[in-house]
Amino acid sequence: MRRIIGALVLLSSAPALAQQPPVSTVSPVSAPAPPSAAAALIAAASAPDLFEALPSDTQVVVRHSRSGLTCRMHSSWRNRIMIFPDAARGEDVACESTNGSANIRLYATRYSFRTTLDQQINGAIAVIRQTSPDARDYTPTIAQAFPGLPATRTADFLLTRASNHAQMYSHVSVAMVSGWVYVLRYSAPAADAAAAHQAEIAAHALWQDTLGEVASGRL
Repeated sequence: MRRIIGALVLLSSAPALAQQPPVSTVSPVSAPAPPSAAAALIAAASAPDLFEALPSDTQVVVRHSRSGLTCRMHSSWRNRIMIFPDAARGEDVACESTNGSANIRLYATRYSFRTTLDQQINGAIAVIRQTSPDARDYTPTIAQAFPGLPATRTADFLLTRASNHAQMYSHVSVAMVSGWVYVLRYSAPAADAAAAHQAEIAAHALWQDTLGEVASGRL
């Protein structure tokens, strides 16, 4: 996520680092059962110095030690940890989980320069519009408020997936806590209004839980 925000300091938009191949991108690991699956995921990314495996009976759970970002991933989905190269090691990371239809990415980044929530959300929106020129604004159907949690900026879109031309719901949320920038990118099939609404509910709940867990440990 680092490169786009650096460019936005000088320009209004640019490609994001998160869109580039990370140094430690590995073949997605299909997790069998925690906690061994969480440890295997960390080992596959060569990241035992950055992430810790947490116990869970039903999920693959890893925590980025520096930022407190906790990724709770479906054990039956394809999961991976990503470490991006344009920052000091461990200062720009992400977790990704997908079942082939829905896709979830959670980022934690600490910048070496000042940035704002507005710059962050504008950069994320620029990336979505660059990679999906047909993206059109989606009007939220539920309240985008998170009482008691750090300030958040969000944006929602409907767009067409290039691989199969399916309509997708795409969501991005951004928050800043204790010098770290946290981002959620969530997408899921949205063939109709009902499916888009359900995807929106899922994205909202995921962000609320993730941000709440981060904030409780870092505020």
